[in-house]
Amino acid sequence: MFSIDLVAVYFLDKAVKKLLDCKRISVCTKDRAVQEIEKMQHEQALVIKKQIAKSIDKNSLISAVRSGYLKEVKMM
Repeated sequence: MFSIDLVAVYFLDKAVKKLLDCKRISVCTKDRAVQEIEKMQHEQALVIKKQIAKSIDKNSLISAVRSGYLKEVKMM
């Protein structure tokens, strides 16, 4: 699988480039920049959760819980 940190850096870089591409940089306030970055981080978190959910086989998860490898399972 991939590193979560690398994904976060990639999307942060993408957000910064998007802000720099604004026609009038003065309109891009600090608050707007923060909102854009938070939005992208939230979207990426949802993608990562979906990928993790797809990669987990339900039967192997159930057997891991029964055998005591996982104490608590939280559904995403």
